[in-house]
Parts: sequence; structure tokens; C-alpha cells
Amino acid sequence: MENFLGEKLRNYRLEQQLTQKQLADRLFVSDKTISKWESGVGKPDIDTLKNVADLLNLSVDDLLEEREPNFYYEYRSSILLWGLPLLHLVIPNLGELLRYRLLFVNRQLDFKKRSQYLPTAKGIFSAGLISKGIFSVGLLSCGIFSIGIASIGIVAGGVAAVGVLAFSNFAAGIVSFGNFALALLAFGNLAIGYFSLGNFALGFFALGNQSVGPWSYELGPDFGLPEIRQALQSLQTEAIPAFAKTFLIEPLENFFQSSWALQVLVIGFVAVVLLVFIVIVGALITRLLKARHLI
Repeated sequence: MENFLGEKLRNYRLEQQLTQKQLADRLFVSDKTISKWESGVGKPDIDTLKNVADLLNLSVDDLLEEREPNFYYEYRSSILLWGLPLLHLVIPNLGELLRYRLLFVNRQLDFKKRSQYLPTAKGIFSAGLISKGIFSVGLLSCGIFSIGIASIGIVAGGVAAVGVLAFSNFAAGIVSFGNFALALLAFGNLAIGYFSLGNFALGFFALGNQSVGPWSYELGPDFGLPEIRQALQSLQTEAIPAFAKTFLIEPLENFFQSSWALQVLVIGFVAVVLLVFIVIVGALITRLLKARHLI
């Protein structure tokens, strides 16, 4: 690239709204020297080049070789549905990102600036460090079906998930399953919700080994389906609100009284959808990496 260093310096200076004199002060050179570099007349010595590289958040090798660092590998399908690519993969080059301190170790680099180096994956099927899509997988993931360390979606799973239906260690939503579950209907080791079921349950209707709430039932340390069914049947005889009895307690009682086949079908359907998505995206990522001779 012609005058790679000069263009980088000029772009940095304009972005930071600096004069040549102000930029020169940061690099301990004269403003005339900055003018020469930007014009492509002359280059800094090796010691000054290190300062320039640090300032531009580049390596000395990149400046000497006049190359842009490759922070990610990207595949975007040419097939569009509703304006979105069928598949969009953004695979981070972690070595480069860490070397340039562009992940989470550079506190001075804001989220907007960082996203310029690592774009968000957006598609029907999307996968990336940050991902948005109908089916989405990422460190930070948002989609109708979403899986991630932090995940938001209609159906969401991960370490921490928020969704209409959420499965995770820390789950929040309308219906949540997790070690810690916070939802309208919460099922977990620690469950907090309008209806909660778990080892420790806190809610308006609370069923668990230990339970706290206006309508709470302690089921014992080794409770199972018979104890849950008995508690729901007992709630039917209590003077609970009519809408809660009709739209919550009765459907739950029917569900827990239904055959295991039906319960497995309902829960298994969601699990299969997520599993198929993971397999498809995983296969596509592997194919992309092989094509680039990275594995």
C-alpha cells in the first residue's frame, strides 16, 4: 500500500482531532517530521517506530511490512432471506486480537471501536464472538434460538440466558430452567418466580425442599413426581385465585400427570432443535477453517 504509514498517521490524527503539532508532541518529534511522514517523505527510525506502532495499536512488523492485521475470518452466504444472509460466520483470530489487546484486556477501547475490528455476525444462521440471528451462537448471542455465554432469545441457552424459554446456569424469562432460575415459571436449584419449583423455592406458589411464599409446600429432600403431583392437587383445593387455578395450576398438574413420553417430547423438541443448529454451525465452521488451511 502506497504511503501506508502516512495514511495511518493522518487517519489517527483526524480521528483524534489532533493537529500535527499535538501528534508530534505525543511522539516526541517535530511537527515538520509528522508532515513529512504523512506526505510519504521519510520514515521514523526503529526507536520512534515502536512509539508509532503503540500509538496506532499496530505491531512494528505490520508497519514495516505495510499490512493490515487480520483480526477475523469471515464467511457470508450470498443467499439472502428477508435481507439477511442464510449463513454468516465471523471467527475471531484470537492470537491477533490478544496481541493487539482488542478483546477485553484493553479498557481504553470502547465497545463501538472494538466492533470495528471484530464485526457482529448477522444472519439466519449466525455464529461469532458477538452474534445476532434467527439461529445464533456466540459469546454474546441474540436470536430467536440463541446459545451463548450470555444469551438472549425466544429460546435461549448458555451460562447466562434471558428468554421466553431459558435454559442455563443463570436463567431468567417467562419459563426458566437453571441452577438459578428467575421467571414467571421457575424450575431450578434456586427458583424464584410466580410459580417456583426447586431445591429452594421462593414465589407466590412455591414447591420445594425448602419453600417460601403465600402458597408454599415443602416436599422433602428427596421429592419426585408423586410429591409434586400431590402438592398441585392440594393447591386445587385451596382458595387460590381463579385465574391462577385455571391457567397455571391445572395445566401444570395435567403436565406432571401426563406420560413421560409427552414430557420428553416437549422438552426433547427444544433440545433437538438446538442440537441440530449446533451441529450445522459446527460443521460449517470446520469446513471454513479447513478451506483456509487453519486445521
